[in-house]
Amino acid sequence: MPRLSDTHAAFSDDTPFRSEVLSAERLAQEAESIAGRQLSTTTGHPRSTPLLPLAKRAAASLLADNRELSAAVRERRATPPAAEWLLDNYYLIEEQLRLVAADLPSDFGRELPRIVAGDFADHPRIYEAFLPLIAHTDARLDETYLLRFVDGFQQSSALSIGETWAVPIMLRLALVENLRRLSTAVVASMRSEQAATEWANRLVVASENDPVGIATLLREVESGPHGRSARFLVRLMQRLGDLDSSVEQVNAWIEQRIVAEGIDLERSAAESQQEQASNQVSIANSITSIRFLDALDWRAFFSRVNVVESILAKDPAQTYAVMDFGSQDRYRHALELIARRSPIAGWPPRFYFRSATMLVDPTSVLAPDIYRFLATISHIENPQRLLKRRPFW
Repeated sequence: MPRLSDTHAAFSDDTPFRSEVLSAERLAQEAESIAGRQLSTTTGHPRSTPLLPLAKRAAASLLADNRELSAAVRERRATPPAAEWLLDNYYLIEEQLRLVAADLPSDFGRELPRIVAGDFADHPRIYEAFLPLIAHTDARLDETYLLRFVDGFQQSSALSIGETWAVPIMLRLALVENLRRLSTAVVASMRSEQAATEWANRLVVASENDPVGIATLLREVESGPHGRSARFLVRLMQRLGDLDSSVEQVNAWIEQRIVAEGIDLERSAAESQQEQASNQVSIANSITSIRFLDALDWRAFFSRVNVVESILAKDPAQTYAVMDFGSQDRYRHALELIARRSPIAGWPPRFYFRSATMLVDPTSVLAPDIYRFLATISHIENPQRLLKRRPFW
């Protein structure tokens, strides 16, 4: 199976995020590789995030699919096995879409590093990075895989505070997008099988009542949306067999189409069954992962993975450790603001980590000054103005 993270072309179409399942260790290596080759920027600000139309498209597509699948069930038409998962858990998918809509203003991610070119231009780099995580776990996330992936990513490029807090919404979006693609595949399979059943019935009736009209029906089938589909042709042949019908003209046409399209009937039938089974597993995994995201303690996750947080926690005076969460958050943002104005390096600069290390190094002559400075700017409403007056580096 191809490694989807080797090329993002696979992510730009409508196929589900599915690739070779990797161990936690290999996922960490993959994440480090992804971070090393991403080209991103924080300069310039797009008018709105491309994540908004992505979320809106997913919401509209999933709603339409839900209505179509529900109608099929009410009318007692055959549906793929995965349809039950989508229908039974649609309330949970809707809840994710509401959370995304509430947490995704038009200017979301203006401060986050964004991809500079390609299919994901202007998308937050952390969103693009998480697509291979979904693919290489078959959408089955847990805390171990997530932590190893993020740790691996940060071996090459540290996440900013904003990126770390954005992890939940990026994962929700990626899972919802994967469910949209899976739902599209499920509905397409249902339509193809229903079309094959309807055409088989029509052709059998025509063979009995209007043999001359079969040629016209076959031309209609061939020019229709399913005429070149391997799934449709396989299912049509199966349905004709189920109906115990031997219509020479129809059988000749099917054989001719199979040869023309280069279809291996046995292989196509097996692949169709495998695809349906795989889609059912991927949908179940995605739903389970959504529940995992809802249950995870994201404050604990932040404290575990944020690089500067781990440094500040080593404060020998234990001042930082006894602060409440809001005070700690002000300190972190103040330090990130200093880093952004640093002339020493680009964002994220070495100065970011140098400053944090000096905060907890009692031998540093700058440590008290930086601590006082952070204490000052973390309690004012507009630290940018103070930074302009006193660029202490």
